[in-house]
Amino acid sequence: MRLVKSATDLHIVEYLKHLEDKRKALDEFLNNPSRDTLKKVFESFWSFEAIVNKDMFLNRVLKKRVKPASIAQRLKYLIDESKPLEERLTVKIHGFGTRAKTEVLNTVHPDRYPILNKRTLYVLSKVFNVSKEYTIKEYVEFTKMCEVLAEGFSYIREDYERLISREIPKYAFLDFMLNSLYERIKTKAV
Repeated sequence: MRLVKSATDLHIVEYLKHLEDKRKALDEFLNNPSRDTLKKVFESFWSFEAIVNKDMFLNRVLKKRVKPASIAQRLKYLIDESKPLEERLTVKIHGFGTRAKTEVLNTVHPDRYPILNKRTLYVLSKVFNVSKEYTIKEYVEFTKMCEVLAEGFSYIREDYERLISREIPKYAFLDFMLNSLYERIKTKAV
């Protein structure tokens, strides 16, 4: 099979760069929890993309005497794989809902955890007739379904890896593919 570079091929490179930027912002916050480093997390994560005024959101998150160090401690707990996943997902982290928590997990472990968000659920509901609503409690089931999908996309992922001469984490690629499908489905629906 001959691989040809296209705009979509270049998009995966941008996607991976964004994943690296998110990881850098998260690491910076976890190592130096402050209002400014937390704001960088909010600015780099897709889960917070719809929030126009990040400063106002940050004020609300920190309003209840919640310290950035407390949020960092809870995020460290979330990504600590020595604890059961179900237990880690139930920890309350101010400002971080279901989608943000799964994005944190995916940012740190992109080969182990898929992102649970509206776009993913929309595509899965259209293509596979699954529920558009998943909760943290159902995330383990969702992960198993995504494992099957990631395996199905593995041959395409391998082609992309050869094309860009770089390894692509399986759930990062799955998120990329599901977002691409989302864009196509939404474009056709209009």
